[in-house]
Amino acid sequence: MIKHYFKVASRNLARNKIFSFINILGLTIGMGVFLLIFQYVYFEMSYDRFHSNAENIYRLTVTSKSGGDLNSSAYSGFALGPSGKEMIPEIEQFVRIQPQVERMVVSNKQDNLHYQENRSWYVDSNFLQLFDFPLIYGDPRSALINKHSIVISEEIAHKYFGDSNCLGKELQVNEGLLVGNFTVAGVLKELPSNSHLQFDILLPIPFILENEKLYGETSGWEWDNFVTYVAINKNSDPEKVAGKFDQVFATHIGDILTEERVTSEAGLQPLVDIHLKSEFTRDIAANNGDSQNITFFAIIAILILFMAWANYINLSTVQALGRAKEIGVKKIIGADRKQLISQFLIESFLVNFLAAVFSIGISYLLLPILNRILGQKLSLDVITNLKFLGGFALVIVVGTLLSSLYSAFILSGYKPLNILKSNTIKQRGGLSLRKGLIIFH
Repeated sequence: MIKHYFKVASRNLARNKIFSFINILGLTIGMGVFLLIFQYVYFEMSYDRFHSNAENIYRLTVTSKSGGDLNSSAYSGFALGPSGKEMIPEIEQFVRIQPQVERMVVSNKQDNLHYQENRSWYVDSNFLQLFDFPLIYGDPRSALINKHSIVISEEIAHKYFGDSNCLGKELQVNEGLLVGNFTVAGVLKELPSNSHLQFDILLPIPFILENEKLYGETSGWEWDNFVTYVAINKNSDPEKVAGKFDQVFATHIGDILTEERVTSEAGLQPLVDIHLKSEFTRDIAANNGDSQNITFFAIIAILILFMAWANYINLSTVQALGRAKEIGVKKIIGADRKQLISQFLIESFLVNFLAAVFSIGISYLLLPILNRILGQKLSLDVITNLKFLGGFALVIVVGTLLSSLYSAFILSGYKPLNILKSNTIKQRGGLSLRKGLIIFH
């Protein structure tokens, strides 16, 4: 019976080519735009989730209050990370990042190549263990242990050596008064574009300490141009862990804070929230998004989809009103209401299914345009996500039910003799439905 319904539905769509083309085209465009916007929303919400321990990694923030002035920063003192690790057992590890302060000149002396690099960071030796940035060459566990080691991106490797496999080769780094020779100990794969951490060169923090002899691991509280990340035990409450930093501040700089009449509080910002929920004037990420904008785009995507369905319902209602004789004859020869409902549902399903398939194609065609507008490298990988595929299947089902609501459940209820006598169907409820959908448009 199902096979018969599909055959009849296919014939009806083929017989009414113009209506079918307009309906499928309208739904295709609506679903295609929905897919593109949803891909963008999905991409924005996926930031930093590729790290295996992402749910347990937090960025330390510091809020200071002096008089009536309140200052909240994503930067913290050099000593906050190690002091917190020492006094708070829930902290499993920490990583500090210091973006370069001055413009860095990197040189390959052997080939006489000199370039200015703007995305260079000093980091702790466990940076590549806390964060999952894979290496093409080198060992992430040891790449940054030596204070004269350097980890570079594949692009930088080609730039200075013409080959990505440059382990053991030397680069000279000149940053103002800091000058040193470094051995390449790792080459990074291209960084995911959905990471708020974007860099080309990693250098060990101990190299700075070699030159800044004033500071030790738990000193340098006033050296506050570091961004600190901590990984806490998965069973720990981040708010309680953040509250324990009050004691850390009190122990190490309590007298100074009291003397200067300043209060400082630490916060733990989830790694996965950084991209969409950061409002700091100083931030290591230069491409932060906005959660409110993402919500707005999601609503727009849903409205566009509903408008496409509304347009289809309007056209289908007009077409269905002209199928009076067909419905009457089917009822006379024994078709019951359940069969008519099934027939209309399958016709609607075919239109929605074809539109869904074509919408994927139109999304691929329009994606390069979206990438140029956003300046991103989005791919339509959302369609490989099982949860999304389940949701998209639900969209087809909901679209089928909504777009066949009038035809399936109202027209199938008319009496056959009344239909055949007038050869048409009085628009019982149909006119009001279309008026409502027009107002929705």
